[in-house]
Amino acid sequence: MQDFSLLKLPKWITLLLLLSTGLHAGPSSAKGKNLKKTRRTTTSGSDFTLWLGANAGIPFLTSDDHLKDRLYTGSLFGFRLGSQMNFTSHKISLGLSYNVSSIAVEAEKSRYLLEDTIPKKIVTTFGAFEPSVYWSFSGFEAGAEFFIPFGTDVGFAPYKESGQGAHIFAGPGIRMTHKFSSKSPVYLSGVQLLADLDIQKRNVYLMKLSFDVGHPIKIGEKIVYKTREKTVFKEKVVYKEKVVYEDKLKTVTEYKQEFIIDLGIINFATNSDLINSQNSDYLKELAAYLKAHPEQWNSLLIRSHCDKRGTAGYNQVLSEKRANAVISLFSAAGIEKELISTEVKSFSEPVSDSGNDVSLARNRRVEIFLKGKNDMTKNKIQITRLRQKYRLLEQ
Repeated sequence: MQDFSLLKLPKWITLLLLLSTGLHAGPSSAKGKNLKKTRRTTTSGSDFTLWLGANAGIPFLTSDDHLKDRLYTGSLFGFRLGSQMNFTSHKISLGLSYNVSSIAVEAEKSRYLLEDTIPKKIVTTFGAFEPSVYWSFSGFEAGAEFFIPFGTDVGFAPYKESGQGAHIFAGPGIRMTHKFSSKSPVYLSGVQLLADLDIQKRNVYLMKLSFDVGHPIKIGEKIVYKTREKTVFKEKVVYKEKVVYEDKLKTVTEYKQEFIIDLGIINFATNSDLINSQNSDYLKELAAYLKAHPEQWNSLLIRSHCDKRGTAGYNQVLSEKRANAVISLFSAAGIEKELISTEVKSFSEPVSDSGNDVSLARNRRVEIFLKGKNDMTKNKIQITRLRQKYRLLEQ
């Protein structure tokens, strides 16, 4: 008989086996206390940046009826004042610039015969709105940018005729942010390739380079990361929260506990949402006790279920009816509906899968839980007596 060894297997198979073994042989839960543990990390916060910068670009003109599809280029230069709102994952900017553009034109290549009809060079001054939205990636930002000239009708035009200018450009952009020290300004450099959206029978493209110097203004405290850990025990929920703020590196750890008491299970007949007399009496007496001691609890949770027979849609409606039946009884006894939450499970969480009549009857149920901030010892004693009185035991 040959010996089996992991060393004889290919490396990638060995790694997969070891990883699988590690996942299944993790920390033991022999004590049975931890039922569920989840962890979630989030970031939040925002700040505001004022920018002062410059634009430099090269406009390209193509596919003009008069210029016979020839390519003509020019130049663009301008100064910009802008503002930017910086969120966790994206940035929204609005700029206002004053620009000078020039377009070089060769009159002899035009279909016009008179040279003075088309100047050698058209120089235009105009303002522009520059809204944009960018998303942050590792080391750079990518997004969409708009360039909307105003104050002229001949901007980027090959001839001085009113209405020939471009009025809106749009296109993708890439840029990078630089900061040399914690106290230095923020430097922003980028490149955008824009196309006009409003000129018929002529295409204008604008390759624009931008450079800006900005000063960030804090709005509140920006959270670099926030970790929230939730551990659910048999009769309590513990939250552990860690928050790290930008620059301050401030850590806040909070522990919150929410205790839970199982109030029992109400079973139902097949295709029915009617509560039998014994369960109804128990719920009425339970509601009277809770109404008399509102300081000892926070809220109620109603979780309704069906057996596996029937369609998903039908069982969903039936589960809702069963939950509403319990809520209506509590409400009639004076418990405010705002204090009651529901979870409709249909047949997704059976307590038994054997499929016989006893198993199906156990799955047709509504579970009721009481939530509070302390251990609710008095509540547990009284509720245990009520459940024993009505023989309402845990499944």
